[in-house]
Amino acid sequence: MPHSRNHIPPRQPRIAAHIALHARRRPGAVAVLRGDGPVTYAQLHRDLCAVTQALRGFNLPSGAVAAIGHEDFYAQLLLICGCEALGIVTGSFRPDEGPDADDLIASADLVLSSLKPAQPARRFFEVTQDWLAQALATPALYIAPPAALPDEGEAICRSSGTTGAPKRMLLTHAMLRARLAAQRDPHFNVGLTAQSRFLVFMHFAVGIIYITASNLLRLGGTLIFLPETTPAQIEQRLAGCRPTHLTIMPFQLRGLVASLPDRTAAQGPLLPGLAVRCMGGSLPNDLRHATLRRLAGQVRETYGTNELGNIGTILDGTITLAPGVTAELVGPDGTPLPPGEPGALRIRTQGMVTGYIGDPDATARMFRGGWFHPGDIAIRTSPAQLRLVGRNQDILNLGGYKMPAADLEAKLLAGAPLQDVALLQRNDGASPPIIIVCAVPKAGTTMDALKSALAALMPFPYRIHPIAAIPRTPQGKIKRPALHDAVFPPVETRVAAAE
Repeated sequence: MPHSRNHIPPRQPRIAAHIALHARRRPGAVAVLRGDGPVTYAQLHRDLCAVTQALRGFNLPSGAVAAIGHEDFYAQLLLICGCEALGIVTGSFRPDEGPDADDLIASADLVLSSLKPAQPARRFFEVTQDWLAQALATPALYIAPPAALPDEGEAICRSSGTTGAPKRMLLTHAMLRARLAAQRDPHFNVGLTAQSRFLVFMHFAVGIIYITASNLLRLGGTLIFLPETTPAQIEQRLAGCRPTHLTIMPFQLRGLVASLPDRTAAQGPLLPGLAVRCMGGSLPNDLRHATLRRLAGQVRETYGTNELGNIGTILDGTITLAPGVTAELVGPDGTPLPPGEPGALRIRTQGMVTGYIGDPDATARMFRGGWFHPGDIAIRTSPAQLRLVGRNQDILNLGGYKMPAADLEAKLLAGAPLQDVALLQRNDGASPPIIIVCAVPKAGTTMDALKSALAALMPFPYRIHPIAAIPRTPQGKIKRPALHDAVFPPVETRVAAAE
């Protein structure tokens, strides 16, 4: 929509301008901590100018889309920030991501990656170490990037893909700024400041990692990229880099905490100044306590989506809504329900996107009347608090008693010799709704030992289905539809196999 002459929206500086400012004011401050040493803001500014100059050679117009996938986090960061300085919208993917990145790659005007993707691209360029080294060795002048209008595209984020292929969505500069501001709130989010040191544990393909990294460099904090680390090295490396913030999935956190030695109450956690933000799954109490004992001074479970940004914090199953978040519970006809009655959740936030790119059906289904419908079932316990019952597709129906699959999965991971687990149920009327325990046993675990452990933890009828790996999204969430198809083949397949 064109802007009137009487009301011209204020432009806002891009991330390259913030980095340039920090390079002038605090040139020796550490912007990035890598395995081969620190990168100061002065060095980051020089590197970014050089990479931006090299990217100009692709002659992409402002508003074009670049899909970027590099296994080196520093290279990924430079490519993202360089494209943004030229007004190019970026979307990140892992080079080895596979089909989940197909739509992003196919729709991009340019794909910049360290590996050639299997999906055909309109235009592909392999970002080799030689190309990157040559770009960084070429002197470049700083050309201040034009400031962005609020409705200009900033990045392509993707949904988690738990219910199918990840969906693309455009994050405008105004949406991004709303999410950046929310992240700086110490009461309802991570509380980022210029003194923060953020440990990048997941790839920039995860939207919240991209947003947090962008936020931290705007503030003048430090990003930490740990090199490939063995369990024997992790304690020393974490103590050496002293992160203050970490965003992580519960199953990743469990593996990280398990690799650390236990500590006494007198010793305290390894990093008392570390705040862990757990997202994308239920945080069991045993994992919370182990994290506070072995690793961090604070651990917080958060609730949010890529479509909305942060929604609130979770404690003992209750969500406390963050400022600026509006939530309602509605019945099947869309009528708001009174407190205490379970209903479908619909939410609005200041950083909410407006729909999915190239998927009008999903947009119409998920975005209705100015609300986003995440598919969660909840109960309102107070004006600013909700209790999640579960997701429509993740609820186990046990003879009338309903339980979120994630709750029972967390219980099994804590008490059974499992590396990973997912629970499925097929209520087709042909047989009792037995729970299928898709189990990835820990190395050396016998089937008898697994059966014995599960028997003590499962109060409902179940069947064990050993599996090599649980299909998960880049964010670590279980791909239940894909797992369901693998465990329950279509009728035609079963009939053919029987014949």
